[in-house]
Amino acid sequence: MRLFFYGHEQLTWTEYQPVEIRDSKDLMYLQGVERRLVAVVEKYKRPGFTAPQMGIPIQMAVVRVRGVLLTLLNPRIERMYGAETVYPETCISCPPGENKCRVARMSIVEITSRIIDRPFCEQKWVFEGEDARIIQHEIDHLAGTFFFDRASLVDKDKVITKFEEWKFGFKKNGYAFAI
Repeated sequence: MRLFFYGHEQLTWTEYQPVEIRDSKDLMYLQGVERRLVAVVEKYKRPGFTAPQMGIPIQMAVVRVRGVLLTLLNPRIERMYGAETVYPETCISCPPGENKCRVARMSIVEITSRIIDRPFCEQKWVFEGEDARIIQHEIDHLAGTFFFDRASLVDKDKVITKFEEWKFGFKKNGYAFAI
């Protein structure tokens, strides 16, 4: 399983290929991608993960919301509102795990998306609280945005510095690292 980390050029693309399903072969491919994304979410106990973080440049994300896993295809935010809340965020693509900073996000988000279980039917969803935060974080990845891009410049610098220190230690211990 290959994970892409901060610094990899592909993670900063602002547009990824929309998911298109023309036949059963396309659907089978997407179900395979879904299995890999779910494996990361489960193994690392993450609230969400996107295809680009695994090097697959398509608009697909797996999120754990309302207590269940949901696979979003071509999700887009239609509206954000409610109170702006600030909480610490982290990301598997910017280790180590305790590498976090405070990020402001809206408390309610409305999205339009297809889901893998009904790939031909676009649906509207409204998420609140922590679920809204997870959705915004993962959709940001589909636009090449990291959580720290929404933080203060001081906090962003701290997160990147901590990541660079982690990366140096990772390489120093003989592990391969590709960015």
